[in-house]
Amino acid sequence: MRVDFHSHVVPGVDDGSKNTDMSLQMLRSMRQQGTDLVVATPHFYMGRTAPEEYLEKISDACYLLREAIEKSGEEVPQMVLGYEVYYFKGISQANFINLFTIGNSSYILLELPTRPLTNADVEDIYRIRANQGL
Repeated sequence: MRVDFHSHVVPGVDDGSKNTDMSLQMLRSMRQQGTDLVVATPHFYMGRTAPEEYLEKISDACYLLREAIEKSGEEVPQMVLGYEVYYFKGISQANFINLFTIGNSSYILLELPTRPLTNADVEDIYRIRANQGL
């Protein structure tokens, strides 16, 4: 099974797909390349949008994409929703971070800053598992 574990295929929510037509084209291309499963990982940046509001926006966009897929009648890769969570200080204490897992798993995709990590950052990242079980 070929898996694309990091894809910005959810339409209109980040720097990836701009609309459902673009998402369908991306999924077609993935299928043609032999991809069986796509993990959709839209960006989440703490402080830009409240987590609950963001999750609702993603849910709505995924609904529209699933409708477009069904309407097209095309066979596209299976899609699992996950997130690409940009690291923020205190992430290990965030009581909502478990809502941003890959599917129903205990895994998160963490985007690291371009700046060097401090020892405190590394400790905070390590504590995600200890505090959140992720």
